[in-house]
Amino acid sequence: MIRRLRQRLRRRPPARPRRWLPGRRVWAFSLLGIVAYLAFLVAHWPAAHAWSLAERYLTLPPEVQVGTLDGTVWDGRGIQVGTSALQAERISWQVRPAALLTGRLEAAVEGSLGDGFAEARLVAAPGGLTVRDASGSLPAAPWSRLAAQFGEEILLEGTFAFAIDVVEVDRNGRLERVDGRLAWHDAAVTVDQYAELGGLTTQLRAEDGALLGELGDTGGPLQLGGKWRLDPAAGRYELDAVVDTREGAAEILTRTLEMAGPRQDDGIHVGIEGTL
Repeated sequence: MIRRLRQRLRRRPPARPRRWLPGRRVWAFSLLGIVAYLAFLVAHWPAAHAWSLAERYLTLPPEVQVGTLDGTVWDGRGIQVGTSALQAERISWQVRPAALLTGRLEAAVEGSLGDGFAEARLVAAPGGLTVRDASGSLPAAPWSRLAAQFGEEILLEGTFAFAIDVVEVDRNGRLERVDGRLAWHDAAVTVDQYAELGGLTTQLRAEDGALLGELGDTGGPLQLGGKWRLDPAAGRYELDAVVDTREGAAEILTRTLEMAGPRQDDGIHVGIEGTL
């Protein structure tokens, strides 16, 4: 029996040296370290470098200007951002990284424009873009150039204010939902002469991809009612308003409104439509 055991031992091949392989725990820690390092790089990615890279793939209108960028893509600031006609002196943003875990990009944005300000929360998801809790106040004067496109040179005065609960845009750029309010405080215009208008308001909503507004006033020299519609996809706008003046209104305002049409029982009806 001892002889048989010796024969079996002689027939066994020599033992091979074992190769050392890292265990699962080592691989897990290595992967965790790589992810942490990549997260560190992204979290500290300078906003200026990110914008330089984005410019290679984005097609922006030539009038859009971006000045100095500071900070990171997660928490940064921009100086002199906008166009020559309308430029923000400062824009800041702060991204919530935790929202990425749910497949969304959420950021709080603030900006200053002259004596005004604006702020909002932006949520980008695969289904589209949502703007929430947008509010701000902007001087009306810089918008005079835009108003001049609809006629002769006009100087706007007063303050534009907005408070918008939500704006939802789908992935194709179509308006799905709007709920908010715009106001023009201490409104006044100068065409040939200066005329005060008072306070003007409009309620916002969306319908069939278009932006609709209900017009009103706060009891100033100008009495305003009616509605308007703007279709961004077609670039068309429509205005169906009823206007009149109250006691104490400037004579130039009364004469100008009377040129728009005959006065009826409820005021002067003004209808305008066109394309942008």
